[in-house]
Amino acid sequence: MLLEERKPGEAGRDYALRMLRKNIVNLELAPGAKVSESVLAQELGLSRTPVREALVELAKAKIVEVYPQRGCTIAKICFERIREAQFMREALDRAVAERCCALDMAPYRAALQENLAQQAHYWQHLDVEKMFALDNDFHRQLYLAADAAQVFALLSSMTIHYDRVRAVSITAVKKLRIAEEHTEILNAILAKDKPAAAAAVHAHLARYASEQAEMQAHYPQYFG
Repeated sequence: MLLEERKPGEAGRDYALRMLRKNIVNLELAPGAKVSESVLAQELGLSRTPVREALVELAKAKIVEVYPQRGCTIAKICFERIREAQFMREALDRAVAERCCALDMAPYRAALQENLAQQAHYWQHLDVEKMFALDNDFHRQLYLAADAAQVFALLSSMTIHYDRVRAVSITAVKKLRIAEEHTEILNAILAKDKPAAAAAVHAHLARYASEQAEMQAHYPQYFG
């Protein structure tokens, strides 16, 4: 697993949940992989109790399947769950983009444009982790501009199924559409064109449906 330092005051359960979620989304813990509570505890430097509690939380989100006496399995990718997460994400992202159209984006413009330049750079190196982080940060900055930072934090905790397929898309489809779509969203916002911004958000978030066959062909073992 890819691990980060534990934050000051961070409870063991919260650290375990954060690290497990990160590694599931980044596909370090791949769909269909079996995981051991004791092995995870050892890797995380924790006792088994906080790891067990984190797995229970992930099981509630149906991203982990827990089998008594048989351990846990990372759930395979299910497009039905992805569509549900996309529905929620699109409703909020469109509202944020439309709100940004009515705002002065000057304080955020340079950072957003630098983010897009970085996306193009790291795409050339197929740095999946960096691309994913930049993708998240682009949307986070829009939510911040719309005075909805806490909404983004809550949303991020609820869309793990959708986030995981984003990571698969980056490595399987290998098209520079992510940066282009973000550019289209930002240009529409800067032009204060609400219909164009809403349309660009929809095109961006609905792309994964059109890529389903390509992703399944590349990683058939990930899908159930």
